[in-house]
Formats: sequence, C-alpha cells, structure tokens
Amino acid sequence: MRLLSLIIIITGSVHVFAELPHYQVVDLGMGEALGISQTGNIVGADRQYWTFMNGTKHYLGYPATGGGQADINDAGQVAASPAFYFDGTTSYTWTPLVPSAFWHINELGVAVGRDSENYMFLNGQRTNLQGLDGYVARDINSHGVLAADNLGGSPVRIYDTATGSWHTLALSTSYPAVLLWSVRFASNDNLLLLYKCVDESSMVGEQGFLVYDGQVMRHLPADRTDYYGVDATGFNSHDITVGTDGMHHIGWMLIQGEMHPLSQLLEASNGWSIVSANDINDAGQIVGVGRNASGELHAVLLNPIPEPTTAALLFGGVLMLIKNRRRRHRSV
Repeated sequence: MRLLSLIIIITGSVHVFAELPHYQVVDLGMGEALGISQTGNIVGADRQYWTFMNGTKHYLGYPATGGGQADINDAGQVAASPAFYFDGTTSYTWTPLVPSAFWHINELGVAVGRDSENYMFLNGQRTNLQGLDGYVARDINSHGVLAADNLGGSPVRIYDTATGSWHTLALSTSYPAVLLWSVRFASNDNLLLLYKCVDESSMVGEQGFLVYDGQVMRHLPADRTDYYGVDATGFNSHDITVGTDGMHHIGWMLIQGEMHPLSQLLEASNGWSIVSANDINDAGQIVGVGRNASGELHAVLLNPIPEPTTAALLFGGVLMLIKNRRRRHRSV
C-alpha cells in the first residue's frame, strides 16, 4: 500500500498522517443525512425533515416527500423540497402549481429553486428570476451568484442575482453534447461539474469532472473512467468530492485523483458500510447513509480522524505542503 507522509505543524506540534483520511461513524438514526454546513450543522430526512445541531436532533414538522433534497447553512436555515423553508424559528410552506424543488441555500439564507419558474426565497419572500428560461437553478454562492444548467445538459449559465446579468459557461470538452449530472459550488466559490458527452455518430465520448474558479475551467483528475450511475453530491474548497455510485450502492470520495469507497476508509467499521455520501464540508465531515451490522439503513455523519478542527487544517494545507516539499527536494 502506497503511503505518503504528510507533516502538518499545528500549535507548535507535529502530526504525521497517512495519505488518505479515515473516519469514525456517528449514527444519526433512521433516515438519510442530506446536507452539512461548514460548522457541522446537518439536515436530514426520515418521515419529516430534521436538523442535527450541537448534538441535538430536532424535527421540523414538514413531511419529507420532496425526493430527499435539502440543504442547511451555518445559521441553521434550511431549504428542502418540494416547497419548505425554515429560517431558524419560522417555517414557510406552500403548494406549488407544478413539481417544485429547492436545491441549495447560501450563508446569507438565500435559497434557489424551480417550479414553473426559477426563483429565490428569502425572509418569506419569493422572487422569480428572469433570463433563465429553459434552465434549472442548481446552486447559489454567498455572493448571490447562481449556477443553472440547461435541464440537465449544457451549457451552464452563471447568473448574478444582484444585477440580473448572466453569461454562458463553455465546457472544455471534446464533444458538443454534454449531459451534466452535478453542479455544485464549494465554499470558495469554485464550481464542480460532473459531465458526460458523446459523439452521436460514433458513440465515442468522454466523461469526468470539471472545476470552474470564475475565470478558468480545469479538469479535476480522477482514476475512474466510467461514471454511469455515479452522482457527485458534495464538493469542498480543497477539491475533495463525494457522491454515490447508485448502481453498486457505494458512497465514495475523490481525493488527489483517486476515487475510494468510503467503507474502506472507516477507522473501525463495526459492521457499517457507507451506501451513499451526500455532502462534505471544508473540515472533511461527510453525511450520507450507512448500513449497520443489522442491515438497517441509518443517517450517518463521518467525522475525520483527527477531529474536524485538526482535519480542517489537514485538508486545507495538505496539497500546498506536498508541493513545497517537492520543490525543496528538486532544489537540493
């Protein structure tokens, strides 16, 4: 097994870690953990949507009938499908005229969704978004910039909610027809795209991950070539991606160009296997669904070892330390 020692100086002490993080499983009970904020707030669903904050689980009283889509920010505000918004104290619900979905909520409490039109929701008020006909608003960052795809395909439209201006993001692929499976912002506003494109005449194509930093599009290295049935649902500011292989019921992590089943990264599995991964924050905490030793599916939180405060420094500094170390070796 190839290991790379990473030396991180934390408060004057030296810690040595293996190349890959390992995790402890926290059982959150029946259901599914759907999203996690940067401070570790969690939203999930059983028969109702619930939050898990500061060690306490709180049911929100809204039935989880929206296809398991929900997001939470550091203030504990929640947006969930099909039409539910919780501002920390007050809940807002309505009956959409057509199938509706909230997708994500930013740190300012602005949620984006779509029914007959794309819209923003904040302080009990809905604002329809112009200039996005034929597109689906998928995510919004804390600067009010949202990303929308063309009903699951390309191109992607980057839309400034403050000005109503937008531009089309050209994908750097070899084929014109692109199917997008995931469109997610990280906390540093980098945008992740999981794509597949095929030349219809030859049925030859390519697939993989793209990251857009607001100016430059780049490919995110990955050792897997077949992404059929794979969805990327979480992305953090350190280019670490998590998602689910729905064909094989495997939650996975993509880190430093290699995709790993999360079940293989558990420090002590105690019979757990991770069947889906739905989100990751910058501290490396992951939420999803695990199967326990009794065969039951439970919502789970995966805490990196060491604890998240140390892991945040690990994830944030690891790539820079590797590069600096290699530069020093080359200069010797």
